Amino acid sequence: MDKVFHDELSHAIDMLTLRLSNEVITPIQAYANAISSEFGSLRFAYKKVLSILDNFGDTCVSDLARQTGLSHTNMSSVLEEIERLGYVERKPNINNRRYVLVVLSPKGKEIIKDYEDTAYIKAKELFDDSLSEAEQRAFLNYANEMILLVEKIGASQKH
Repeated sequence: MDKVFHDELSHAIDMLTLRLSNEVITPIQAYANAISSEFGSLRFAYKKVLSILDNFGDTCVSDLARQTGLSHTNMSSVLEEIERLGYVERKPNINNRRYVLVVLSPKGKEIIKDYEDTAYIKAKELFDDSLSEAEQRAFLNYANEMILLVEKIGASQKH
């Protein structure tokens, strides 16, 4: 592909990211944070760790650091704090004794569920007020296709 195409692609990605953030993600997060005051008061890094654990299950500290982009030292500090708050627990990895697994505690699972429930309400409101059912289905299809393409790009970066 030529430079003009790549410039247009770069611009389209920038605009898509900006518009998704401003028009969809930020309003949903702000609403959910306001409703779920306990979750809303947590630092961003704490929320990110809790969300990763909720989505991927028990995870070792080094994997959490890699997924969040934090150093191992900073991740350890984050984990100490959210463990102190009662949102996570550490347990031995029975498959590899050198690693400790971080798991969501019952309190952590509750706060994530509360946040997701409130985020769902706002997302439903945003989409139902703005898009027809057909447009919502098209949006979902496009989003799923974008996810696959981004995963393909990410996989090619690992080689």
